[in-house]
Amino acid sequence: MAYDDVQSRGSPGGSRGQGDHRYEYHEHESAAELTTTLVHALADVMGRDVSDVEWRLSDSVDPDALDRLFSTGDGTAGGDCHVAFAVEGYRVTVYGNGEIVITPPERPPR
Repeated sequence: MAYDDVQSRGSPGGSRGQGDHRYEYHEHESAAELTTTLVHALADVMGRDVSDVEWRLSDSVDPDALDRLFSTGDGTAGGDCHVAFAVEGYRVTVYGNGEIVITPPERPPR
């Protein structure tokens, strides 16, 4: 998977919490979709194998729309925007520069 955990840096547009996880996803010209990387990053932060997750990304956000929003079609970033949503209590923020920030819930889901 083409993302790197770089928890030591701050988040664009605001401060990060101590337990946040930051991922920078693959190059925009990669054949893999943003949502594929996002699912792998979430599974990693949750401590689960991606094949064993019990949630669907589509329950929280439209995956096709998310991929289209952050893909310009020419291999460049998706612009100066971000989208935030929750998956299983985890706050997920996707930035146009390719960055994904995942904030775990304050209390683990039951």
